Amino acid sequence: MGSQAPAALAPAFASAARAQKLPKVELLYSPFADCAPFFVARELGLFRDFGVEVTLSPKGGTAETIQLLASGNTEAGADDSGGSP
Repeated sequence: MGSQAPAALAPAFASAARAQKLPKVELLYSPFADCAPFFVARELGLFRDFGVEVTLSPKGGTAETIQLLASGNTEAGADDSGGSP
């Protein structure tokens, strides 16, 4: 898929999302990492377009995110460790 594929698919997901209550996801981020795309996506409504309601929550660091994910107390988090995949 090209770089425009997600945008092209958004209308199909959006109509299904409007028909039902959106699942809620808390996304932890570090204010020290480059997380601007999460905020841009929220402001543009991209999360809702793809059928999810996202809450962006600041965190203290990667260790805190790992603990919250492992315990099931949050659904998603951004890693700011700087390591490569």
